[in-house]
Amino acid sequence: KPPTSKEKPKAKEGDGETKDGEEGKDDPFKGIDLNKPEEALKALLANPKHAKVIQSWSDSAVAAQVQAARERDRPGIEASEREKAQIQGEDEHFASMSQEEVAEEIGKDPKAASAYAKYQARQQQGAKVTPDGVAAASTVYALVAQIHTNTKMLEESGLSVEKKAELAGKNFTKHNQDGIFMWGEAIQTALIEHSAEARAQVLLSDKWDTFKEERQAEEDPERPPVARGNRNSPVPDLLAEDSESQMESALAHQDKK
Repeated sequence: KPPTSKEKPKAKEGDGETKDGEEGKDDPFKGIDLNKPEEALKALLANPKHAKVIQSWSDSAVAAQVQAARERDRPGIEASEREKAQIQGEDEHFASMSQEEVAEEIGKDPKAASAYAKYQARQQQGAKVTPDGVAAASTVYALVAQIHTNTKMLEESGLSVEKKAELAGKNFTKHNQDGIFMWGEAIQTALIEHSAEARAQVLLSDKWDTFKEERQAEEDPERPPVARGNRNSPVPDLLAEDSESQMESALAHQDKK
């Protein structure tokens, strides 16, 4: 249907371009100076559309971590649940029997005596296992595993002390159970932003070194080019210059001294 006055037309495919080849209104790079990597990255992270993508990555990572924890401990959990189910079956079995029936069964099966003794002990302690209890225990286990994952991820994140304090788990307790997953998502987002900023700093540093080399070459045309991988000393590029040129350049600088 045609868009109303309040609706915006859907963006066409082709990096934010319209069908006629003109730049679309939803171009995420519109107004961003790509020659300034640090500013460009910050602008992209601030874009709601990119924020949704980052959030989806965070959600997927958290879900994968919880699933991995469950799969890793699945054998132990299954064995524990089988034991609980067996106990529940014994409890229901003995609870439905009269004393005469219990005595008769114990007389026929020696193992029934041990099972009945354990049943009596559980009854005295009030420890009756139910399916709801098993489900609740599984949920608690998953949450504990997620807390452990979040804590380890934050400790090994390389973030600043101030940022770690901001992402402390106690700051998410007001959200109750959902706060555990919100905490993990916040850590994931902070790690993505930290990685982007670090990469931007590397790019800026490389560009600054290149700029200084170009300025030095303009100010001193006879200055030997800086060797690849060593921008801090005027070492000739042995791969690009022949030996005769290197000797002439060295003698020229020796005469100036």
